[in-house]
Amino acid sequence: MDLPEDVALDETTVNPKHKKLWPMPRDIPEAVFRQVSDALQRSRRPVVVTGLTFTRCKEWKSLLRFIEKHNLPYISTLHGKGFLPERHSNWAGVLGRARRTDVQAFFQKADLILAIGYDPIEINYQDWVGATPVIHISTEPANVGREVELLLDEAGNFDLAIGRLNEIPPVPNDWSNGERDRHRETLEGALRPDTAGLGAHHVIDILRNKLPADGILEYDVGAHTHQIAIQWRTDLPRTCLATNGWSSMGYGMPAAYAAKLVYPDRKVVGVVGDGCF
Repeated sequence: MDLPEDVALDETTVNPKHKKLWPMPRDIPEAVFRQVSDALQRSRRPVVVTGLTFTRCKEWKSLLRFIEKHNLPYISTLHGKGFLPERHSNWAGVLGRARRTDVQAFFQKADLILAIGYDPIEINYQDWVGATPVIHISTEPANVGREVELLLDEAGNFDLAIGRLNEIPPVPNDWSNGERDRHRETLEGALRPDTAGLGAHHVIDILRNKLPADGILEYDVGAHTHQIAIQWRTDLPRTCLATNGWSSMGYGMPAAYAAKLVYPDRKVVGVVGDGCF
């Protein structure tokens, strides 16, 4: 948020003792979930996409139950990593990072995108959804161009919304386990090209093997951001930390220090590039 510098010098007439309560989020109407159910009934290849806002909810396990009940593939943004397990057979990748074309090729087969907790700061819908219709459920309305087909755009009590999604009866679809398995195998191979010496992907795999499941990996801004965002697997929330997009270099080391201060008993590894260092 930018403010003119003279704002800080301005006088205010607001009483500092007055406390304005933050308004409670509205409940999303029950009719919305009937519409989601109807959309799933019409769809043959729905995909779930989670983002940064999803990481702020308490009902992430409830969304996993919804996904398993309907046997849906899912992807996340780099900020959503770990809030749905990435070693799960329904995991299909990370949006907009290394081998993005492989991930894109998979979800371009989708005929419905269920965007759960997709945040306005993340990759614009119009940059990746194409003509596929979108159901957006979050704490804030979607910020989209006219070219995006929004079937639903609902903002409100996010935790309650995810709980109600989980109440929708199972709906069959055309995704097969073999199709998802082949996609992941292709993706894993493409992330690890043959090299004559030690490559970045080797280092990432070594770190993953050495770091405990609850260990925290933090990575700075740079080309390595793309590789780590999709190659690194984590099944636990807040164990893979990154700043947004192409932010200022130098985030890495202080972020790793902060993680260790908050979780002194856990292993923390920071990955930085040459410019960041």
